[in-house]
Amino acid sequence: MYGLKCNQAADATGLLRFMRRMDGNCGSQFLALKRLTRHRLHLVECMTREKTYLISNLYLKFSELQMLEGDDQPFCDIYGATSSSVLMEYLSPEEILVSSEEDLIAFLAEKSRNRIKDISKTADLLKKAARDSYRLDKALYEPLNVSIASSFNCIETFKREIKVIDNAIEKEIKGLNPNAFIILQSIDGIGPVFAGGIIVEIGDITAFHSSDALAKYAGLTWKSNQSGDFDGEDTPMIKAGNRYLRYYLGEAANSMRKHNVEYGAYYRKRYNEVPKHQHKRALALTSRKFVRLVYGLLARNQLYSGVSLDTSIKDSN
Repeated sequence: MYGLKCNQAADATGLLRFMRRMDGNCGSQFLALKRLTRHRLHLVECMTREKTYLISNLYLKFSELQMLEGDDQPFCDIYGATSSSVLMEYLSPEEILVSSEEDLIAFLAEKSRNRIKDISKTADLLKKAARDSYRLDKALYEPLNVSIASSFNCIETFKREIKVIDNAIEKEIKGLNPNAFIILQSIDGIGPVFAGGIIVEIGDITAFHSSDALAKYAGLTWKSNQSGDFDGEDTPMIKAGNRYLRYYLGEAANSMRKHNVEYGAYYRKRYNEVPKHQHKRALALTSRKFVRLVYGLLARNQLYSGVSLDTSIKDSN
């Protein structure tokens, strides 16, 4: 109990310190925004855990479907509406096998609203996966299907709640509208949610003497026995830092690499450098590059120009 009270006191002290770093009239509004952005991460983490649990049940029910990748995978999104319909309404792989090709195609067309490009190929892939999957005792399928349906429903609920929080974040930001939000939203692929999540965790940029200090605060640094930026493919990141800021920087960097040529090229270069942990490593390095951009823009109080990005911006010491 004493430890709990100490933790609560530390949290309260941290919040008061954060409010003092903000403009006097905006402290409470920033705090309100911070509660929203942190709750959003809580929902994302809950959804991720539910997806992991769902995958374990899907593997039991339809083992081969979980092993397929790339062009052999019938669904682009295993958690999507079409996939969930197949996995919930066909009680076992055997039911897919005994279903006629015409009936399976009609089912897929209805559930996907005719959005599947090559529906015959999708049906064939499903039948092949069903044929190659191992069989369970029939008594196991019903409880598995109940669990799978429950997980899909939970995931959809989390998605809806995240949208509610996103709308609330956007509304809260419109009431604040300081320069920092405007600056970050001038970057390709960065909307109000990511900008809000980053700004409320950074607070006043003058609290950091360099982009390295900001990266360390976010936990985007690696073990000291590695030279440079995460050269080893198995290099662990430090187990410290502000995990909320690290999450929003990572999400923002992931969005930016899809909208910005320079960041997209940088991500692909890093991705192709190693044979494993490719996305995780490339995104971590892209996030670290993004920190330099964020620090440079906020420290100089300037909008993103799209030219040379972070390479033309030096840290202000």
